[in-house]
Amino acid sequence: MQFRDVLLLSDMDNTLLDSGKNISEENQRAIQRFCEAGGRFAIVTGRIPSSVYRYNEYIPFDTPMVSHNGSAIYDFKKEKYLWSENVDRTAVYDLMDKVYNAFPEVAFELYVLEDETVYCCYDNAQLQKHINFEKFTIQTVDYHAFTKDLVKVIMIAEPEIIDEIFSFVKKQPEYSMFSFVHSDRQFCEILNPKADKGTGLQKLGEILHVPTEKIFAIGDYYNDIPMLRAAGTGIAVQNAPEDVKKEADVILSETCDQSAVAAAICYIEKL
Repeated sequence: MQFRDVLLLSDMDNTLLDSGKNISEENQRAIQRFCEAGGRFAIVTGRIPSSVYRYNEYIPFDTPMVSHNGSAIYDFKKEKYLWSENVDRTAVYDLMDKVYNAFPEVAFELYVLEDETVYCCYDNAQLQKHINFEKFTIQTVDYHAFTKDLVKVIMIAEPEIIDEIFSFVKKQPEYSMFSFVHSDRQFCEILNPKADKGTGLQKLGEILHVPTEKIFAIGDYYNDIPMLRAAGTGIAVQNAPEDVKKEADVILSETCDQSAVAAAICYIEKL
């Protein structure tokens, strides 16, 4: 298949990035070749734009990205969001109260679009690890008095606690207004139910006027499943859990540590 007019969407962590959080030279060369031949490459991630743009010396950012796990689309060239879906702030604060009362080990991160500060509530080791790795600009707040529009909330705790929280919130019928996404072992994200990586993919395809059959998506984790389903062709890396692989049209033999994105580009080229 010729790359012209093909849109390739890639997850970041443990897909494009290796286990050391680097983009391999093989991935860099393949993405450059793909784009020079007329393909469009974009990131679909739970990260905020500034956390992604620090890799700008390695990959192009000519195409808007899907951020916040599918809740927003950001255009680096225009330096603005093109689309977003917020969560109901009053209802999410009520949910956070219930979760904290049941699981006082949890911490919360609040995400807004008007700035890239991450607003933190409570504290634990997993929150500090996330902050230290991402080098966020943070501000500690009392969410009961926080009035900015929220695009998502992350609940953070030890993986076994997050598993319990995930089961707890899924059993609360009054919170069906939210989507709960297990984006990493220590994260449970609260999103607008209209927003996931699949919705973000569809919206970006509409903005760029790319038909679904020309959209390829590659990912590794449970939050990538909607994107794999929505794409014309969904591709799973070898390090993905079996449940994720079952949702993909193509399963690569390469892991994120073996330049899986480059392997996906080779696969597309051979079609």
